[in-house]
Amino acid sequence: MQGLARSVHSNSIENAGGDTSRSYHRCSAMDVANEWETSLERGLATSEVERRLRHYGPNRLQGGKVVRWYEVLRRQFVDVLIAILLIAALVSLAVGEIADAVTIFAIVLLNGLLGFVQEWKAERSLVALREMLTPTCRVIRDGNEQTVDANTLVPGRYRFV
Repeated sequence: MQGLARSVHSNSIENAGGDTSRSYHRCSAMDVANEWETSLERGLATSEVERRLRHYGPNRLQGGKVVRWYEVLRRQFVDVLIAILLIAALVSLAVGEIADAVTIFAIVLLNGLLGFVQEWKAERSLVALREMLTPTCRVIRDGNEQTVDANTLVPGRYRFV
């Protein structure tokens, strides 16, 4: 059956009939179906999908680490240019140029705060987009082509590409 591919699952697959070290792209669709105990015509039964979903978990990419606000703020001040400006401000203080030192410190602080606000908004937007996106795919289940949430893909299910 042309246009079918085995679903990819992010968790490790332990002896579900399939071998994860095998190069499935080199195998015929029938060989893969036999190994994963599924049917090219009927797909997996709903009960088998539920069983495999309980066993392997949802088909999700691992989320990136959660970014804390204080990490974003700290990143604004960890930069070579910021270090040079801070050294310049300290030198200005040492030679008695208080006004120059205060000006440089103010610029560094404003730059950090503006950078923080922009980056924090971007991080929040990415999180919101990730939550809004719900990828779907076409699969064969119980002999019928259906559109399902990609999180419910399990090893052995075939999907149309």
